[in-house]
Amino acid sequence: MSFLKYLVTFGASGRIVSKVEEFDSLQDEYEALYRRMEDKRESVIKTLKKVVKIKVKSIKFQRI
Repeated sequence: MSFLKYLVTFGASGRIVSKVEEFDSLQDEYEALYRRMEDKRESVIKTLKKVVKIKVKSIKFQRI
């Protein structure tokens, strides 16, 4: 069946399978990068919250 499919589609089925595999690989890579980005984003948010807290303390201390 595989050879017949290749012959009938003039080799397109093989290229489609190859591109689907490439797409799956790229999608996995994207998901891994997205997870890393989300982790970094959470880290930045935590750091900014600390900075704001310290800044507010500093401003309150200056008013005294």
